[in-house]
Amino acid sequence: MKLTPLKNFFAFLLFLLFSFTVYGQQYRNPSAPVEDRVHDLLDRMTLEQKIDYIGGYNAFYIRDIPALRIPLIKMSDGPVGVRNYGNTTAYPAGILTASTWNRDVIYRIGEALGRDARARGVNVLLAPGVDIYRAPMCGRNFEYFGEDPYLSGEVAAAYIRGVQDQGVVATVKHFAANNQEYDRNNVSSDMSERTLQEIYLPAFKAAVLKGHAGSVMAAYNLVNGAHCTQNQHLLTEVLKKQWGWDGFVMSDWVSTYNGAEAAKAGLDLEMPDGAHMNRATLIPAINNETISEEVINDKVSRILRVLFRFGFFDRDQLDTSIPQNDPKNAQVALDDAREGIVLLKNQDSILPVDKSKISSIAIIGPNANSYVTGGGSSYTSPFHNVTLLDGVKKAVGTDCLVSFEAGSADASSATESSVFYTDSVSDIQGLTGEYFNNQNLSGIPVYTRTDKTIDFNWSGTPNVPGLAADHFSIRWTGVIKPEKYAKYEFIVNGDDGYRLWINNNLVINNWGDHAAEQRTVQLSLDANRTYQVKLEYYENGGDAVISFGWQEVGMAQSRAVSLAKNADIVILSMGFNSNLEGEGFELLHDVVHFVLTPLLRWCLVHTATLAR
Repeated sequence: MKLTPLKNFFAFLLFLLFSFTVYGQQYRNPSAPVEDRVHDLLDRMTLEQKIDYIGGYNAFYIRDIPALRIPLIKMSDGPVGVRNYGNTTAYPAGILTASTWNRDVIYRIGEALGRDARARGVNVLLAPGVDIYRAPMCGRNFEYFGEDPYLSGEVAAAYIRGVQDQGVVATVKHFAANNQEYDRNNVSSDMSERTLQEIYLPAFKAAVLKGHAGSVMAAYNLVNGAHCTQNQHLLTEVLKKQWGWDGFVMSDWVSTYNGAEAAKAGLDLEMPDGAHMNRATLIPAINNETISEEVINDKVSRILRVLFRFGFFDRDQLDTSIPQNDPKNAQVALDDAREGIVLLKNQDSILPVDKSKISSIAIIGPNANSYVTGGGSSYTSPFHNVTLLDGVKKAVGTDCLVSFEAGSADASSATESSVFYTDSVSDIQGLTGEYFNNQNLSGIPVYTRTDKTIDFNWSGTPNVPGLAADHFSIRWTGVIKPEKYAKYEFIVNGDDGYRLWINNNLVINNWGDHAAEQRTVQLSLDANRTYQVKLEYYENGGDAVISFGWQEVGMAQSRAVSLAKNADIVILSMGFNSNLEGEGFELLHDVVHFVLTPLLRWCLVHTATLAR
């Protein structure tokens, strides 16, 4: 279409208006220097907008400000998968990735994670974790890169470069000395400055200076008596001044305890919201000169600097050309796993197994027949996975008998042999499940059905008609009918809370928000008697995991021994899983609390009796 002179004139005016609007607002000019854009936008923000901006929004976001065209910034947990938005590729544990000792492989892991993030529109990945593996009971050790500060730093730097080369901000965590999950909000990691600088900080230093991480996450714990989110020595003196790092520090979720003290110490962004660093606490602190407005300006500047540097103002973060179920990334995960495997010993050259010389294999261990990962915020639900049991069966074909036994008190394994009945007179197997769209089992259930086994791991919306994705609860009721007098173990694993009654006696109570945790109780039951069973469960948010089984004490071990005696080859699948390690709990604490403490109490009582 040919434009008339008048139309040409108006088109020219529109062009001038657009140019004036964009280039008059320098922060909207993609070709302007980053620092000029930061200062220009900062000058346009009110104090109230600045304070609001340094408090997280809607759990996993940095808030948008539409009036200033500041975009919404989306985050996701890591470090072994972009986990918050449904199924994704699951990558090997950090400790295995470190055992590759291969920067190229590690870079590709970061690159794949960056691609997964872009496929979901994620701007900030909350990874990697680089705390030093000093205490074997730490629930999050599987996320980290080992006990050597140099190795951890080199792995972190390569990982971060891979993530950030895809246009995604990496967040190195948990700063610092986060070596205990039990009572993590109150425990203090106390050490000399030399110990701090030579063991606990080098991996973080490499992450920000060699990897150029855009963000750092402050830990829950205290270091030398000061909470990490309020630790001026860590956040300001070391990270920002000694190392000269110019990114932003966010808190771990609900790890901020005092808004003014955190602001003064150097915390830049409180997550998941501004519960403490908000107008109510910070404006009075500015008015009474406890802190200055320049402190707030520095925090906002640090966040904006990273956002401009990564181009978040100038492009869409969602890349629809990358499939969420990406075969390239699955291959990267497999390559990493293969390269990280460590063979400690191959006595009599038993490996590789000669299939022509065997007719039976016994696979023993609960991890052999399940998806194995640590628990908590790094738990990732994959699109698909192959268990050790399935893999061995496929490898040997039909000419070899492959048998499996868990061999331990594991909830998921126990569900397979657990028999329940809906009531004392019915032959219908299973428990009656009542599903509620609230967390407290109140009102009328939205759905009722018979569940033959209780072994659920829901990521996203559960496959239950009418049930919401989060904030729901379930009550299962029925009976069990032991066939002989014996001691039986009842095993429950769940994320979040659960409680179990046998004959109206509360025998397990783990009613609270937590990652997947397993609890066990042993009871002596009579033969040919009916016992009432009631299991209640609620989910607050995120993953929904609940498994429940019962079996005779020692039966799993006896079956495993018998299986091993009659097999040509035994494959033991041993190690931790999400029942034994994860965020928010620790195996060693559980052993002390549930085993050693009762044993010590028994000894004290009986020693006193003998003394009398």
